[in-house]
Amino acid sequence: MENTHNGKAGWIGKILGTEDHLPRNVAALIMVTIVIASIVFFSYMQDKQVVLELIQTQVAPIVTLGFGYLFGKGSSGK
Repeated sequence: MENTHNGKAGWIGKILGTEDHLPRNVAALIMVTIVIASIVFFSYMQDKQVVLELIQTQVAPIVTLGFGYLFGKGSSGK
């Protein structure tokens, strides 16, 4: 499938998307990175209870905020 925005998007735009899709793609990329980092961090820690508390207090709010941004009602007017 060929990118229809080849004239507007540079090489980073081809990866992350153009102006219309960039914010959502970056938010999704950050969320996936945080979740993967949490899983890796959890698997290497000795004290699992401390890590679970850290995930509940630090990671979960960021992920739910990202989901709210990604799937929330848009009011862009387009």
